Amino acid sequence: MLDNEQLVTNIEEIKAAIERVTPAKVLCVFSTTSCFAPRTPDNVVEIAKLCKEHDVFHVVNNAYGLQCGKITNDLNQAQKSGRLDVLISSTDKNFMVPVGGSIIYGPTKKGLVEKINKFYPGRASASPLMDLFLTFLQMGETNLKRLLSERKNNYLYLKE
Repeated sequence: MLDNEQLVTNIEEIKAAIERVTPAKVLCVFSTTSCFAPRTPDNVVEIAKLCKEHDVFHVVNNAYGLQCGKITNDLNQAQKSGRLDVLISSTDKNFMVPVGGSIIYGPTKKGLVEKINKFYPGRASASPLMDLFLTFLQMGETNLKRLLSERKNNYLYLKE
């Protein structure tokens, strides 16, 4: 829905859609934290609460989100206050590796991530995993944290 000049999450419409078809017929609510103006990231906290209330899976496209503190905080809050089953993040967008990989993760091992893991073994190339592993070895925790801090400082500089 349009709010000022931004497209924002319409929680009421999501709720109405779930109730219109009944929660038992809803596979999942698929939200995203990765958007470009004028669209804002989905309100994952409110969507998570809605999914918990209706017992519906919540899957989040978090393509760029691991590099943004606000988004990671929102996702942590969504997990604490509602239902968040699976997140999907792009390795190239978050960790500066070649295009082609993603990580699928969630708050509990005994959930949808485990089912996806059993369904998908052997179908993906090991190259993206090796790229990520080698990048982590080369970069280390210190450089990764430095880059995240640099990103925040660059944002403030550009905003100024």
